[in-house]
Amino acid sequence: MNKRDYLIKTFSRTKRKDYENYILTAIWHKLDNMNIKPVSQQYVKRQNGRYALMDLYFPQLKIGIEVDEAYHLNHHTEDNLRMDDIISAVYEESIEDF
Repeated sequence: MNKRDYLIKTFSRTKRKDYENYILTAIWHKLDNMNIKPVSQQYVKRQNGRYALMDLYFPQLKIGIEVDEAYHLNHHTEDNLRMDDIISAVYEESIEDF
């Protein structure tokens, strides 16, 4: 698969999330580096056996981005626990491609 088709497929995972898609593609365009591989909706196994999805992840940089939409306004405690699990997974490199 060529880079363009990969990017189209990757960013199409955020369909029905217009705000998130706008933010993620804006970040990608600002980076302007075709050597970086973005992964949207990256699967992360949590410590409790469940999983989370990072909105955008750059494996080469070990940087994950979460776009907080309206849903997140009333879920601070859950989001903090989720974020701790994601940070642990990135640190331990236990992230799998989905």
